[in-house]
Amino acid sequence: MQILKLKSTANLTYLLGFLLYSINLIGTISPIMSGLSFIYILVLSCFLIFYFKTFQISRKFLIFIYLFLSLYFLSYVLHTKTEYSNYKILMLIIKATALLLIPCFIKNYENFFRGIFSALLIFVLYALFTSIFSIQNVSVNNRIDLGVLNSIWISRAVLECCLISIFILNKNWKYNVFLFLICLPTIFVSGSKGPLLAFLIVLIIYLYKISGLRTKFLYLIIFLSIIFFVAKLSKSSVWFNSDSYIVERFLSVTPESASEGIKAESRTVVWSVSTKNYLNQDLRHILFGLGVGNASKLFYGNYINSRFYPHNLLLEILFEQGLLFLLFILSFGYFLIRNNKNNFSYLLIYCFLNAMFTGDIILNEFIFFYLSWNIKSNNYFENNNYGLRTKNTGSNLYLTNS
Repeated sequence: MQILKLKSTANLTYLLGFLLYSINLIGTISPIMSGLSFIYILVLSCFLIFYFKTFQISRKFLIFIYLFLSLYFLSYVLHTKTEYSNYKILMLIIKATALLLIPCFIKNYENFFRGIFSALLIFVLYALFTSIFSIQNVSVNNRIDLGVLNSIWISRAVLECCLISIFILNKNWKYNVFLFLICLPTIFVSGSKGPLLAFLIVLIIYLYKISGLRTKFLYLIIFLSIIFFVAKLSKSSVWFNSDSYIVERFLSVTPESASEGIKAESRTVVWSVSTKNYLNQDLRHILFGLGVGNASKLFYGNYINSRFYPHNLLLEILFEQGLLFLLFILSFGYFLIRNNKNNFSYLLIYCFLNAMFTGDIILNEFIFFYLSWNIKSNNYFENNNYGLRTKNTGSNLYLTNS
């Protein structure tokens, strides 16, 4: 009877992991499939119903959640409010609260992440099928879209699948190489360099940590050789000439053939103009920001109701919540990563690096999910009153009752 109960619990945990990441699969149905944040609330509600007795959270974790959400909400209350501000604070509370709390219900993470991986793998195969049939029509200004997901989010999802396979499920290297190869067509037609760069940086960090000095030097030589080889090819090859798809999409900051409107509001332009205007503000706004959703004031010179953000999480926090809040977040993040020995930190770094190039804080909501896993598995946040302790075995992290 006990065995059946354990099996039932494992299956339900698997299904909830699958449901959480089914957001990508549902999003492929149609461009009108938006507002999928209810899935986070649904998954959290299921855990509350079925796993409430196993809920484990430390007081220090609760303090962090309280401080973060309180300071963010205070920034909203004390500043100018736009339609984007109202939407942003609501979505942040829904997404951050749900994704921070969900990991606190899970004792054995493996079944949960198998469910997540299964949902992502189905998405990878669907994206592969679509990419193969659209690869002939791809161009600088005509990249792949799947329902509500644009090319950037497609590339991010398939590469996250690879990282979960490598770092969380610990698949063998042959499986991981094969998985990456079937992701390549989708990465190519998406033409999105941010996720690929984030993925490569995470792998370099991992290899740097596990390798000896000679191996690190070898990796450096190989990396510099690849850069040199690509630079040489770009001057002579049809694939790498100055107006080719690969150069425009993967080796250029902003494609030369992009429209003037896109160039005028490209990331580099928004970053430079907004940062300059931020530094020219009074000290109060430098320290405490312009308020939730109000980064538009720094670029356009006035508050706008439409959705505007700098596509850089650090700049977004700096502009909206100010320098003091940014220093709080950076200090906490540095402390957390520095003191963590588990592999969840690689997924957190991947999400963070992606947030440096794309989306706002509510579109990069899975930062909260992996942040929670890192906090849960950090000895500093261990709380014996709640029976949470961590044990590292090899590259796996196991959560067990004390």
